Amino acid sequence: MKEFLKENKFLLMVMLTIFLFTPIIISLLMFVPWLRIAKGDVNGWLSFWGSYIGGLFSGLMTFLGVYLAFKLERENEKKKRARRNYKITFDLFE
Repeated sequence: MKEFLKENKFLLMVMLTIFLFTPIIISLLMFVPWLRIAKGDVNGWLSFWGSYIGGLFSGLMTFLGVYLAFKLERENEKKKRARRNYKITFDLFE
């Protein structure tokens, strides 16, 4: 995980910036009288932010769960391989 974060630090920062600032820019554009791209009231935007942050949180938790599952599977595979190699070596000397 640390290697992934180090290798993709710039990409992660760009994605985080896009995820955070796109809705903010859209909500600010809502108050420009001659533009009127986004419409809505405070309750609508509160609902939007709740679902947006909830979706982001759910996505991160899913990523973390899959990452940990793969990590545990990799460790289990290494243990199985070590046991198999030990057994083969032990059988050779009998």
